Amino acid sequence: MRFLEFQKQFRSFPVVSTQNIKQVFGEVNPSLLSKWERKGYLVRLRKQLYFLKGNKTDLLLIANQMYPSYISLEYALSYHHMIPEIPQSITSVTAGRRLSISNALCQFYYRHIQSDLYCGYLLKQSKYKDLYFKIAEPEKALFDLFYLKKHLKNKGDVESLRLNLPDEFSLGRVKNYLRKVKAPQIIDRVSNLINYCQR
Repeated sequence: MRFLEFQKQFRSFPVVSTQNIKQVFGEVNPSLLSKWERKGYLVRLRKQLYFLKGNKTDLLLIANQMYPSYISLEYALSYHHMIPEIPQSITSVTAGRRLSISNALCQFYYRHIQSDLYCGYLLKQSKYKDLYFKIAEPEKALFDLFYLKKHLKNKGDVESLRLNLPDEFSLGRVKNYLRKVKAPQIIDRVSNLINYCQR
């Protein structure tokens, strides 16, 4: 397996897995992949997943492909222009276990949510033709933030976010998500948000 051949095969892949390599070349040579990583040809994203240098970098698509998830919380709120800050890391929501992944491209965080709340995301066109990434709709991104962030307890905490809600923002959607929650602390946090937005 030569690098030029490898590059030709995977130049349209946002993420290259060892399974992809095995399907194309019939085997995986870990020492060769490590060598290419040292030379700067590849970035190891996590176990058995690589990014090919020179390919288009779409961090949101990569975040989805590294772990079953959708982009949410601060990153999604920034994406929708609802908060002024631009996060340096990408936080996603998953029905799987909580996880953090740090690699040469970015810091990725995955936060667990109950399975029946793994919903409310949009499909957006990525930098790769015919590939889409999942990102929370505005209402779900804000709901997820208050579902997961225990420090957002009162009016002052909500105000500190400096929220800019879109004209089409629907509190009804937030209330629908809240109906699926049983934990009193989460209900209190999200209810505070709703009351603040209704003022």
